[in-house]
Amino acid sequence: VPILSVSIVARYPHDATAFTEGLLWHDGALYESTGKEGQSDVRRVTLLDGRIVARRRIDPAQFGEGLGLWKNELISLTWHDGIAHRWDARTLKPTGTNRYAGEGWGLT
Repeated sequence: VPILSVSIVARYPHDATAFTEGLLWHDGALYESTGKEGQSDVRRVTLLDGRIVARRRIDPAQFGEGLGLWKNELISLTWHDGIAHRWDARTLKPTGTNRYAGEGWGLT
C-alpha cells in the first residue's frame, strides 16, 4: 500500500464554535452546514477572513448534517428527522423540503 504525504499550503480563519458537517466551494464562496443541538445552520462564508456573510438557521429541534449542491440549490440533511432542506444557493432563502427514510449523514 503506498504511503502518501501531505503538506499544508494555506491556513484560513474559521468560526471555532462551528461543528462543520458539510462543506463545499461554489461560485467563489465557501458554503457550510453546521450541526449542534439547537444551533444548526447553513451559511455562506468568505474564505479569506472567515466572515459569515449569509446564514439561515435550521429548526432548533433538528441537527444539521451533510450539504450538497444541485443546480442552483443547496441541499442540507438532518441527522434524525429525515428532512432534506432546500435553499437558494445565492440568497440562502428556503425553497422547500423533502422527506427521506433513515438518518442523514454526508451528501455529495
